[in-house]
Amino acid sequence: MGMRRIVLLVASMALAVIFGSGVALADSPTTKEDCKKGGWKDFGFKNQGKCIEAVEVKPPPSAPLDPDRIVFCTTRFDGTHQLATMNSDGSDLQPIPSTAGPPQEFTPAISPDRRSIAYVTDANELGVVNVDGTNSILLPPPAGANRGFPDWSPDGQTIIYVQTYPDGSDSAIMRYPGEEVVIDLPGYDLIAAWGSNNRIVWANSQQGILSANPDGSDVVVLDSAVGFVNEPEVSPDGTKVVYFNNGEIWTMDANGSNKQNLTQDFSPLGGLPAWSSDGSQITFTAEQDIWVMNANGTNIHNVTNTPPGPLGEDGYADWGVSPPS
Repeated sequence: MGMRRIVLLVASMALAVIFGSGVALADSPTTKEDCKKGGWKDFGFKNQGKCIEAVEVKPPPSAPLDPDRIVFCTTRFDGTHQLATMNSDGSDLQPIPSTAGPPQEFTPAISPDRRSIAYVTDANELGVVNVDGTNSILLPPPAGANRGFPDWSPDGQTIIYVQTYPDGSDSAIMRYPGEEVVIDLPGYDLIAAWGSNNRIVWANSQQGILSANPDGSDVVVLDSAVGFVNEPEVSPDGTKVVYFNNGEIWTMDANGSNKQNLTQDFSPLGGLPAWSSDGSQITFTAEQDIWVMNANGTNIHNVTNTPPGPLGEDGYADWGVSPPS
């Protein structure tokens, strides 16, 4: 059986591209202010008309996404999958401007500070964009491989995602500026999440739901229901895991205890669960709509109610965590 590996992307260089660096230096700098405006340190100006020691200049970051807003992908605009945000009750649908049109976007993940969104495209690019649509970048696709389901490290400096090969032969590890294998177990390593407890939780086709340190050490089996479990997501406080189990949404403690089926009385089948920013609710996808329920499984309700058809597909919702105070 082929291998899948969970891919670690150290995003510091990518994020530097997002935020930019430096602005045009005056053609003939004559003062320290010319150097400062040009993105250089405001000291070290030399009489021969040069500035020394460049420093990164970052434009103001976008405002954080409101904790009540959900990011997801939808076909409601033109029939293609595009990133959008909405209030948790489904109101005030807003597109992410710079991601409109080809390629199509999937599986968004909100950064811990709620200022950026990571996602993948149908061209297997890894994208990062500010929540207001500014500073969008796309990392080129790996040769012959597929990417999916990015997630952020708790400090927002690293992105993990799943990268697989269509023939099931192996997977590639992407690291900028280098390369590193983080997790490589027998079977297929599937969707992964990086919790605030600094543990990566993921599904493996031969072992179930697993947890490990970010370097792949100290692997612990949380749920051994092989072949039926997937899509884990860690609660904002790091104490719980929500996951898909044979067509239903379950939760358990972060150590694998206290397993509970939240949707045993719910139909249709649901999947792709994600916690609300404060951990009090859970969103998930069912029948091309986005649903929300309390964290104990009560008050399940459809918040999108889109009509069937090419303009009626919503899914891959992420609520993120509350921004730091």
